Amino acid sequence: MISFSFKFNTCYFLFNTNMFLLHTCCADCAFKLLDSIENETAYKKEEVVLYFYNPNIHPLAEHLRRQKAVQKMFPNNQIIIESWHPQDYFEALKDLDSKVQAKRCSVCWQLRLQKTFAYAQEHDFKIVSSTLFSSKYQNFGQIQKIGEDLAQKYKVKFFIPQKIEREKVNKGFYKQNFCGCCYSLVERLEEKYWNLS
Repeated sequence: MISFSFKFNTCYFLFNTNMFLLHTCCADCAFKLLDSIENETAYKKEEVVLYFYNPNIHPLAEHLRRQKAVQKMFPNNQIIIESWHPQDYFEALKDLDSKVQAKRCSVCWQLRLQKTFAYAQEHDFKIVSSTLFSSKYQNFGQIQKIGEDLAQKYKVKFFIPQKIEREKVNKGFYKQNFCGCCYSLVERLEEKYWNLS
C-alpha cells in the first residue's frame, strides 16, 4: 500500500475552558450543526472548536478544497487541522469488502469519531459532536450509537442534535458533490454517466 502523509502547518489552539469540540467534515455541514448547537445548548457558534480530521477524503486536492472552505467561512472559530493520512482510512477498511457501502461507511464514522474523542480527552474538552449528523446521506442512528459508545469509553459527553435544518442552503464557498472517499466518488460518477453510453 502506498503511504501518504501531508502535514498542514495550520493549527489554531487558544486557551479556553469548558470546551466543545466539533468534528468537522465540511463547511456546509458545519453551518447546519453549529446552528443546532447554538439553539440547543449554552454554547455560541464561535465558542465551538472545529476539528478537521477526514482521512477518507480523496484526493488531496479535494481535502484541501474542503479544508480551505472551513477556514474561509469560520474565521472566528478555533480550527484544529490534522495531517492528511489516507492510509488510516484504507487500513481501517483492509478486512472489508469496500463495495458494501453500509459496512464501509460505518468503519469510516468509527475511525473519525474515535480520533475526535481521543483528542478531546487528551486536551480536556468537555463535549464532542460531529457535522456528520448534518448530512442527509449519513445514517443518523448509527452515528449516534458510535458516538454514545465512544462517550462512555473516553468519558466525554456527546451532543446529539434534536433538530437540524438539513435542507438549509448556504452559499459563498466550495461545496462538494460526493461524500468524500474514492469509492463514493466512483459511485457518484457511475450514477451520473451510467445511462449515457
